[in-house]
Amino acid sequence: MRLTVLEHQHLFAPGRAFGQCHASTLTRLPDGSLFCAWFGGSQEGASDVCIYGALQRGERWSAPFLLASGDGEPCWNPVLYTRPDGRTLLYFKRGAPIARWRSYVQERQGCLAWSDARELCPGDEGGVGPVKNKPLPLPDGTLLGPASTEGADGWRCFADLSTDGGLHFSRGAEIPLDRRSLSFLGVIQPSFWLDAQGVVHALMRSGEGVLYASRSLDMGRSWSLAEKTSVPNNNCGIDLCRLDNGLLVLCHNPVSGNWGPRSPLILSVSQDEGQTFAPLYWLDHVPCEKNETGAEFSYPAIVSHGNEMDLSYTWKRQTIVHWRLRLEL
Repeated sequence: MRLTVLEHQHLFAPGRAFGQCHASTLTRLPDGSLFCAWFGGSQEGASDVCIYGALQRGERWSAPFLLASGDGEPCWNPVLYTRPDGRTLLYFKRGAPIARWRSYVQERQGCLAWSDARELCPGDEGGVGPVKNKPLPLPDGTLLGPASTEGADGWRCFADLSTDGGLHFSRGAEIPLDRRSLSFLGVIQPSFWLDAQGVVHALMRSGEGVLYASRSLDMGRSWSLAEKTSVPNNNCGIDLCRLDNGLLVLCHNPVSGNWGPRSPLILSVSQDEGQTFAPLYWLDHVPCEKNETGAEFSYPAIVSHGNEMDLSYTWKRQTIVHWRLRLEL
């Protein structure tokens, strides 16, 4: 395999735009430009935290601009998705505590203009629809939303379903988990992919020191019992994509433990449909022994285009990083 770095840059100067910024998301627009969004404010969970975005044309990013405000409530975890018909949607969570999140959606109307946000499922609390990672379009036209909740009864993953291109989602089946074996709360923030046999796969964040995996043989309507993998996880977000050459590329912290260090951040690659992942490339690293913002590279988002991939992630809570890479067999 040959990996080529095509771009590597900060979207804005570290520490100048926000007290903290985190949880970025990416999508490629129909004209080939790239759009990124994240939450920013004084600190995560504060009432001034809003959703911001930036547009890349060529190799230059626009200045950050406001996408959505929480009107005094914190905003969280934006997720961008561009439909096959070119319409681009932004999902995000709003409210506190996390167990009472409400989900919102808004649509891009051209260049830097966006519609007002509306509740994705009025009356829902906990968070229907995508919670961190991009939805998965299925061959039958259904959109599978990687969802999870963080309630007092534990962390739970779902695959929420949309039959109207992501304008609305309904709660899907919970991914089953043997809770008797857990030392922490459960699993959250799944990332989905579809294999050539029509099996949907999920990888999930956990507090058990490794990622968990599950499979669906009926396009996300039901799931196998979630099981431990051999991939280390520090109870932090992940994301993955598939390239046209068939390779699966996972972006993650290769660190084991509950709330472990968020450094390094690397790319790993799988040639066997996610059964194993081999380290491929180190993106950022500061040696550390615990989770600390001065050494945090976390919450990646990754999208593919042919055999190229764009990815973004949190850089020390001070800015968002963008990479563009090409991976060839």
